[in-house]
Amino acid sequence: MRIKFDSDNRCVIIDRKEFYTLYSIPDYLSIDIDSKTWINTYPIDYNPETPEEVKQILESRLHKDKRIRLFFGDIQTGKDWEEEFDTMGYIGKSTGWKPILILVNNKRSTGGGGILTHCIVKITENGRVLYQNKNYHQSKHEIQPSDLSEYAEMVLFDGDIQARFVKPGQGKRYVDFIEGKRNNK
Repeated sequence: MRIKFDSDNRCVIIDRKEFYTLYSIPDYLSIDIDSKTWINTYPIDYNPETPEEVKQILESRLHKDKRIRLFFGDIQTGKDWEEEFDTMGYIGKSTGWKPILILVNNKRSTGGGGILTHCIVKITENGRVLYQNKNYHQSKHEIQPSDLSEYAEMVLFDGDIQARFVKPGQGKRYVDFIEGKRNNK
């Protein structure tokens, strides 16, 4: 197969023996001739409330082998929502007319969920804080003996039961994960 661009570099002619096709290439697309893949260079679509510092950190980690952890919350108050799922991974970008940043679980993954960039209150990489909202704070975490006999301990967030654990020590691991002291439960 031969690929040729016209004089304006806006159209490509693909020659497959005697079959010719003319494709119009929009400004935001480019073609990598070596790998024959289309590359979307359209700018990332952010929520207008996303802080500039968060944009810079996320874009600097885009398509890099840097696994990061995102903490989501209320950016006005700085209160962490203390999410435990879909908070760690690699930064990727969706395709389409308005690409958004996605959180890719691992290197073998081919996609991921969209990132609520306007709700990020803290970003860490290998335990190092890259960004933190100026008002960042979490709930008060307590570990107590469980109120149910089949569980060894329970974790309270601001006095409300958040989780119960069968084995002693699991509550401490969970609290350390939520607080960002470790990256696995």
